[in-house]
Amino acid sequence: MDKRVDKFLEEREGFVLDAVPDDYTDRPPKDIGLVRSNQTILKEVLSNKDEQLKKFILDVSEEVYKVVDGFQQEIECVLHNGWVGFFGDGMEEEQRAGREEELKMELEYLVEMGEMDKEIHSGDFAPSAAVCV
Repeated sequence: MDKRVDKFLEEREGFVLDAVPDDYTDRPPKDIGLVRSNQTILKEVLSNKDEQLKKFILDVSEEVYKVVDGFQQEIECVLHNGWVGFFGDGMEEEQRAGREEELKMELEYLVEMGEMDKEIHSGDFAPSAAVCV
C-alpha cells in the first residue's frame, strides 16, 4: 500500500517524496521550501478537486474490500458454526462467550465501515482508503 501511495504522490508534478527525512524528529528537512511545496500539493489533492485521487481511492477501496469481505465471511462462519478450533476445546464458557462477543463487535464494525464507504463513495473520501493518503 505504501508503494502505491508513494507512486500516486510522485505522479503529482513537483511532489518530492524525500523532502522530509524518515527520522525527521532527529534531523530537520534540508529544504523547508520543498516541504511547503509538498504541503501545497497535498492540500490541492485533498481538496477533492483531483479526479485521479477519487479513482485512486476507489481502486484502493476495492483492493481493501477483497480482504475485508473474506475476513467478514470467516467471522460469520465461526459465529454460525461455533468453530471449535477457534474457540478451543478446553475453553471456559465465559471465555468462549467473551471471544464470541468480540467477534460480533468486529463483524458489526466491518459491516458499518462498508455501509459508510458505500454512502461516501459518491462524494468525498472512503474511510477504508483515505487513511492511505
